[in-house]
Amino acid sequence: MIRVMIVDDHPALRAGLLTVLRAEPGITAVGASGATADALTDTRHEPDVALVDYNLPDDNGLNLCRRLKARGEAPRVIVYSAHADAALSVSARLAGADGVVDKGAPADLLLDSI
Repeated sequence: MIRVMIVDDHPALRAGLLTVLRAEPGITAVGASGATADALTDTRHEPDVALVDYNLPDDNGLNLCRRLKARGEAPRVIVYSAHADAALSVSARLAGADGVVDKGAPADLLLDSI
């Protein structure tokens, strides 16, 4: 079972992602947060994958990626953004992200990335 944590500041998007992930065999959503600080302090979930929005109200997804990757048991990090382009892909890889997925991509692409 792949444990996925969602970090996105839009409640409706988090709810939609939770619904999609929970319907997928082999994937379980273990948490959803709208803020970087919450994602960093809520360690009880120990996700395998963190699905991280680039634009967050208290920071950005690349900084969160760096902090998550600095942990001993770091999850894989997928930056999930409405502005996924080549520049973000390069910046995300430099921050340690394992992938970048555009929010406009089909759900199957997101699930394959996870």
